[in-house]
Amino acid sequence: MVWTNRDGINWLVRVVAPLFVGIAIYVTLRDSNALALGWLRPSARNSIAGAPDWCSGNLPDGLWVFSFTSAIRLIWGRNRAPETSLWTVTPLALGIGLEALQYLKLVSGTADWLDMGAYTIGFVVAVLLPVPRRRGIGSCAPLATSHPA
Repeated sequence: MVWTNRDGINWLVRVVAPLFVGIAIYVTLRDSNALALGWLRPSARNSIAGAPDWCSGNLPDGLWVFSFTSAIRLIWGRNRAPETSLWTVTPLALGIGLEALQYLKLVSGTADWLDMGAYTIGFVVAVLLPVPRRRGIGSCAPLATSHPA
């Protein structure tokens, strides 16, 4: 595939930025008792007072599913092969599967319907965004080959 500035912008906006925003929300707004935040200084946690619960609890979940799904769609492009659909649905299945395991008490954590809603919204938004056309290797156009006569 030929890498263009547009490809870089798509990766930045659809994959990198949502991932970093989700990490920033998780680090700054989550409950200080969150397992992954034990290493962080208490003054860095909960630094933005008054943020709604869904913003600190569910938004990062939706953002990582959006980011993961977008990355898969950008990698596979407009490929209609069956495995494309399997890979595309993987982030949503992982998120909902994790919530199911929490509900069944097979992993630690609290199952949350709002997390599943955030996963679904992130997935749907990523799937509804148009996939840019790819040029070069991986495009639908056959590669020109020359064979010695």
